[in-house]
Amino acid sequence: MSDKHEDLLAEAFGGKKTRGSGNQWANQTDGRTNRHNIPFAFAWDGKSTRHASTTVSRADLAKVTEQADGDRPILALRFYDDDRLRGFEDWLCVRLDDLVEMLMFIDVTLGDYGILQEALATRLAVCKTCEKPIGWVACPTGGWWSHKEHPEDDHDAEPLLEGMD
Repeated sequence: MSDKHEDLLAEAFGGKKTRGSGNQWANQTDGRTNRHNIPFAFAWDGKSTRHASTTVSRADLAKVTEQADGDRPILALRFYDDDRLRGFEDWLCVRLDDLVEMLMFIDVTLGDYGILQEALATRLAVCKTCEKPIGWVACPTGGWWSHKEHPEDDHDAEPLLEGMD
C-alpha cells in the first residue's frame, strides 16, 4: 500500500524514492527532489490508509521537517476507498510560507509582478508578535508595515509570513 503511494509521489514531484523508505541515517524521508535542478526542492513522507481518517501530529510534522535537511518538507496523505486500493484521494500538508513563496514565484514568472503578493498581503497581514491586523504603508522608496491599532507595548509590526514586504 505505501509502496504504491511512494511511487506516485516520486513521479509527481519528479524526484526519487529513498532506499528502504527512509530508514537510512543519511536520507530519512520517503523521497526527495534534487535541490540543484529545480527552484523548489521537496523532501516528503507519505502516510496512506484504508480508513476514513488518519492522525497527523505536530511531532509528525517536526520529524519530516528535521529529516528534510533544508529542503521543503511535505507530509503526503492518501486515503484509499477500499481494501483493493482501487480509488483514492491524495492530500498534502505543506507549510504556509512555502506555499506562499511558490505562489509569489509563479506570479513573478507569469509576469503579473506583485498582483498575487498584494492580494496575499491583504488577506494574511497579521503581526507575528501580537497576531493583530497590520497594513502596508506604501511610499515611493518602498514602504513599511503598520498596526491598524497602535499596540500598548510599542512593538513594531512584523508580518506573520516572511518575504511579504
